[in-house]
Amino acid sequence: MPCTESKRQGPQREPRQEEPVIILAVTLPIKPELREEAKAIALQMTAETHKEPGVLRYTFHSPLDDPNTFFVYEEWKDQDALDYHNNSEHMKVFQAAIAGVLNGDVSLQKYEVA
Repeated sequence: MPCTESKRQGPQREPRQEEPVIILAVTLPIKPELREEAKAIALQMTAETHKEPGVLRYTFHSPLDDPNTFFVYEEWKDQDALDYHNNSEHMKVFQAAIAGVLNGDVSLQKYEVA
């Protein structure tokens, strides 16, 4: 039996005219013996950050094969929202706390997605 290609046409959408979204990808190497402390710091930071205006997504992850590396994925409505986050009181608390559990340099990549 021959195959036939089915072409389905859905409703046409207007092209989006959105402002670019700011994305950050941050990698934090964690001292193995302080992983649980680092996890508590990350959970507190996540809870506070989710209250901020302009945050679209903010999550911490650990690779299954490297539980002592934390990966932070952030999406921000715009640069103003990210600036607000970076200057927040909970960011200052986080930076002071996380410094004591780091096991090397933090890596940060910033992207703008239109």
